[in-house]
Amino acid sequence: MTGVEPQIVPSHTEDVDDSRETSGLVNGISAPSALRDAADRPSSIAGFCRTHRCIIFLSLGFFQLGAVFGGRITKFLSTPNAAQGSNVSLSDKFLAGISESGTWLSGNTRNASGATTTSETTASGATTTSGAATTSGASTTASAPASPTTVSSNPFVFAVPRDGSMGSPIVQPVKPTSKPTTTTAVPTTPFIEYAAMPTVEAGSTDLSSALACLHLTTPGLRDMTYPGDAEAHFEEVNKSFDQWLKKHKYHCAAGYCGPWIENHWIHYFSRLWNERAPGTKLQDIFGPYIPILIPWVDTWVNSGYHFPGGMPEELKEILRPNALYITVAQNDEGLLARVRYPMKDIPNVLVLSAGGYGHVPIPLLMANEKLVRTEVAKRKYVVSFMGSMGHAPRNLRGEMGKIVNAWGKTNKQDVKVGSGKDWRDVMADSVLSLTPRGFGRSSYHIAETFQMGLVPIHIYSDVPWVYYGELWRTERIGFISNLAGLDALLTRLATNITKIAEVEQNVRRLRESHFLPEGVMDQVHRFMMGQPNDLRCQKLPASVK
Repeated sequence: MTGVEPQIVPSHTEDVDDSRETSGLVNGISAPSALRDAADRPSSIAGFCRTHRCIIFLSLGFFQLGAVFGGRITKFLSTPNAAQGSNVSLSDKFLAGISESGTWLSGNTRNASGATTTSETTASGATTTSGAATTSGASTTASAPASPTTVSSNPFVFAVPRDGSMGSPIVQPVKPTSKPTTTTAVPTTPFIEYAAMPTVEAGSTDLSSALACLHLTTPGLRDMTYPGDAEAHFEEVNKSFDQWLKKHKYHCAAGYCGPWIENHWIHYFSRLWNERAPGTKLQDIFGPYIPILIPWVDTWVNSGYHFPGGMPEELKEILRPNALYITVAQNDEGLLARVRYPMKDIPNVLVLSAGGYGHVPIPLLMANEKLVRTEVAKRKYVVSFMGSMGHAPRNLRGEMGKIVNAWGKTNKQDVKVGSGKDWRDVMADSVLSLTPRGFGRSSYHIAETFQMGLVPIHIYSDVPWVYYGELWRTERIGFISNLAGLDALLTRLATNITKIAEVEQNVRRLRESHFLPEGVMDQVHRFMMGQPNDLRCQKLPASVK
C-alpha cells in the first residue's frame, strides 16, 4: 500500500475560529486515504506593579529560574499568599527534568510518558497501584530511578524495567509544603471519573484496559474477544469505505488546509503497518483494538457537512458486536455527527475525540505554532484572549470577556480581550492565555497555547474536555474554570508567581512529547498498547455538545 497525496478543497468547519489568521502548513505530512494514503483588593493584588517593572531577586540556594524567565519576574511579588495552598518554593515546585527511561525499541527514542504502575508516580504526581491515575490528584515523592530495561524482539514493544515498574515519571512530583496552609473557597472543576486502565503487556490481546475505558459508558458491555482473523478483518473494515474515499481531499478552514488530527492518525499508523517487519501482527501495533483509519471530518465537510449516503450504515454493518475498535474523530459532534443512530448503537468503538464527544480527549490540532521566546518579565498583559466571542454556546465567550475586563478594571491590571491578526503577538505578550471552549467542548486555541509554550486557562461549560486530564487537574500544565470561578482563579494566580512559573516550565518541557503531532501519536500508540501514557478515558458526555 502506498500513500496518496490528497487534493485540497476550500471549505469551512463549524468549530474553526476564523477571526484569527493561521499559519501555513508546517510539518508537510500528507495523509493517505484509508490504509493508504484580587481575594481582597489591594492586599491580595499587591503582587502586581501597575506602572513600573518589579525586579525581584530570589535567594533560592542551589536553584535559580532558568533562561525562560531570565532570572526576573515582572508584576508579581514572590511573597507566598497564605490562601494559596499550592504556593511553595520554586526549588520545590520546578521540574527535575524529563525521564529518559521510556524508549521505543524500533530506534526512535521517546521520553517516558509517566503513566503509573504499582507504587509509581504519574506525570500528574499521583500514585496508583494498577497503572491508573488516582481520583484525588495528590502529590507524592518521586519514584526511584528506573532499573535496566528488558529488550524485546518486537519492534513495537516499549522498553520496560526488569523489576516490572514503568520507570521514572516524565514530570517529577511536587514536594509537600513544610507549613500547613489554608485554601480559599473557590468554585472548582466538577469531578471527572477517569477509567482505571491497568498496564498490560505490550503487544498482547489483553482486553482489560480497553474494557475498563468502555465500561464507564457501557457497564454491560460483555463477551468481547480478539478476532482470530484480526489482520484480515482490519483490511476488510477499512477497505469497505473505499468507495467514499477515492477522491479524498483535505478540507480547508481559516486559511489552513491540513493535515488535521485524523490525517496524522491515518498517516502515522498506516506507515507503521505498511512498513512493518516480517511477522509483525496487528496486535503488535494496535494492541487489542481493530483500528479504523478513516478521514471522517474531511469526508463530512467535503460532502456538505454530512456523511455521504450509505457511509454511516456501512460502518454499523461492518462492525462485529464482540470485537473492540478504535478510531480518531475531530468533529465537534463526534464520530456520528448528524447520523440517525447514536453512539450507544456501536458501544464497542472507542473514540479518541479532539472535538469534545468521545471517550478519550486528544489535542485538536491545526498548524504547528512556534515557541514564544519573550521573557515573562517583559510581557504586558496578565491575561488575554484573542478570538471570536461567538463560537461557544450560551454566549460563554462573551460572558468570559466581561468577567476578565471587570477583573482588570477592579484590580487595575492590564488585560486584553478581542480579535485580530495580531493574536500571536498578544499571546506572546501575556502571562496567561484564556482558551475557552468553542462550538465543541475543545478548541484549537488550547493546542496553539501549548505549542507556543504558554500557560492556558481553559473555560468550560458542562464538561471540561481536556487532554492529559490528570496534568490539568493537578494544575501542572494549565488551569480549568467555569465562568463562576474565573474571577477567583485570576485573583489566586495573580499572587502566585511560583505556580505560573512552574506550569510554563512544564508546558515547554512537554511540548514535543505531548503537544506536537508526532508526540500526540506516540501518546495514542502507548494508550492502545496499554503502556505508560498521559491520555485519560472518561465517560461519554451526556450530550453531543
